[in-house]
This record gives sequence, C-alpha cells and structure tokens, in this order.
Amino acid sequence: MRIGITDSGVGGLSVCAAVEAGLRRKPVQADVEILYLNAALQDDYSYNAMATRQEKLEAFDCFLRNVAANYRPDRLFIACNTLSVLFEDPYFEKHHDIPIDGIVGTATAAAVSALQENSDSHIIVFATPTTIAEDTYRRRLREAGIPASRIAQQACPGLPDAISNDFTGAQASELLQQFIPAA
Repeated sequence: MRIGITDSGVGGLSVCAAVEAGLRRKPVQADVEILYLNAALQDDYSYNAMATRQEKLEAFDCFLRNVAANYRPDRLFIACNTLSVLFEDPYFEKHHDIPIDGIVGTATAAAVSALQENSDSHIIVFATPTTIAEDTYRRRLREAGIPASRIAQQACPGLPDAISNDFTGAQASELLQQFIPAA
C-alpha cells in the first residue's frame, strides 16, 4: 500500500514521522510505502499568497492530478489545514480515483473531545488566512454542539513560512507575540 501525505510546507513531515513510528511499533501485514509530497509551488510563494480562491483551487487541483499520475498513491492524507479546507470545495468532487482525507476532521474530533471533557475550556484556532476565511473549524465545532462563545479564531499571516524557514524560531516567536494578544 502506498500512502501519500501532503502539506504545503514542512509540517507534514512530522505526520510522516508519526505514521512511520506507528508502523514500526505495530507493523501491518501489507507492505506500506509512505511518500511525503510537498504541495508548495515555490519556497516563497504559498497558497495564502495567491490572489484569489479560484487560483488556489486550480493550483491544488493541478498538484493532485500530478500526484495521481506520477506517484499513484492508494490513499492520500492532506496534513495541511489550508489545503484541507480548500479540498472540501465541490470543485474537487472529480478526485475520487483515490481516497483522500484531510486533517480538519482529525483535528476537529480531537478539539471536540477536549472541549467536551472540560466544559470550562475554550479553543483558539491559530491558522492561515485561508483557513480562517473558510470558517471550517468554527462551523464544524458549532455543528458538534460547541457554543460559539467557546471558539475564537486568529489568522496568522506569515507564520507557516516563519516556522518552515527560520530554524531559530525567532521569526515565529515575533509573530506569535502579535497573534496571541490579538486572539
């Protein structure tokens, strides 16, 4: 079985590492090949830098078609919030040749569980401007019965690039000092 894991940055590498570690602890009967497939178009040009939502959809669609043609995964997991929320658009209904899942469902389920366990807790969704604009997390949390008063969202432009490109963490720290109080 060939499993593709994609992200538009390097965060998906930690997902690949966790999957590999899990398979080493609990091997499965079938041979498993894990592929990390970086959906970034260029190091300095992210989906969040694109001018329109349609441009993002078309770019990710092109990436998915290339993945299917060149790597032929049996399953694809989108380990990127931005791409996961975009993938929910009906534009991608034609991509049924391989099963594709996004991180939003997994993250939402974990958040709902944590919020239900502690009824006094709140959640702040720190995410890219695209993820926040799509409002997917807030909508799904509300559908799961979490009151709007317990949910906050904060767009963090530039944070994913700072995390990916600055190994010292200084740029990310500086940005977080802006985003956390704003949230």
